[in-house]
Amino acid sequence: MDHHPLVSAWIRDLALTHATTTRARYSRILNCLIRDLPEGVSLANCTDREIRTYLAMRAEAGISARTQRQTLSAMRCWSLWAMREGLRMDDPTRLITWPKLPKTRMRPLSAAQLRQLLKLLRDGPPSRRGVSNWQWERNRRALLLMLYAGLRLSEVGALLWEQIDLEARLLYVEDGKGAKDRTLPIHRELLAALYAVPAQERVGSVAGSRKGKPMGPKTMAHICQRWLPSMGIEDVTAHSLRRTCATLMRRNGSDLEAIRGMLGHESLATTEIYLGPDPELLRRGVDQLPDIDALLEAPPDIRALPKRRATGD
Repeated sequence: MDHHPLVSAWIRDLALTHATTTRARYSRILNCLIRDLPEGVSLANCTDREIRTYLAMRAEAGISARTQRQTLSAMRCWSLWAMREGLRMDDPTRLITWPKLPKTRMRPLSAAQLRQLLKLLRDGPPSRRGVSNWQWERNRRALLLMLYAGLRLSEVGALLWEQIDLEARLLYVEDGKGAKDRTLPIHRELLAALYAVPAQERVGSVAGSRKGKPMGPKTMAHICQRWLPSMGIEDVTAHSLRRTCATLMRRNGSDLEAIRGMLGHESLATTEIYLGPDPELLRRGVDQLPDIDALLEAPPDIRALPKRRATGD
């Protein structure tokens, strides 16, 4: 809920350009900021000094650099809107240095992790104690949507049965990241899991509550953070499942344009960065190198190869 009228008006104007989850996050962030601003200071008159003080207080409370950047992003977006509306003369975040994110490379599942997960999805848990059949099937559908359709966590939580055409084997992602829609084919493994749901139960959310209510990203994340570890599978995230989907598509011959379409990226450059170098593709190149005996028998004339400009590395 938007407690401040300036936030409410801004959020309404973002409906055409930002996804529902992004608008909800921005609203939550700015309402928290408003609550902690000094008396007499508002969004309309706060300066970079108040923003810095707020960020320092949050950092002392253990808030991550990523969350700090989200705060700055929300404030910048609001400020630009307020300037257009004549509510502010400037953007107080323009003089603030954004916290640096630690350089972490998100990876797809390892071969061992993927094998373990696929065996669980195929055979079911070794023991059903404490796990209802309904919960198992719902969580399995959610994992298959990430692994075989490349959906984001928020997209899985928001997906409704009315957005799925089983006969045409298509699902429609509405209001995805960047408020973009996309149409995706349904893989046969996912199709079987969807058909397994009785027709009368295909109401509301595909992977939500028993009453069909959608689950938020935090609740949906419990499937990977709590439920899978209880099944003996550790270190699997929604993001790693999405990257695994993209990596498997590339290894099996899909071109970048097809992968971009599945992931919902704006550009091919984003998809290339997202995928990064694939060790298995590099391995194919390395495996083509001759062994020592072959090189000794017929050593190539390296000097005859075309010269390339030195790059310094």
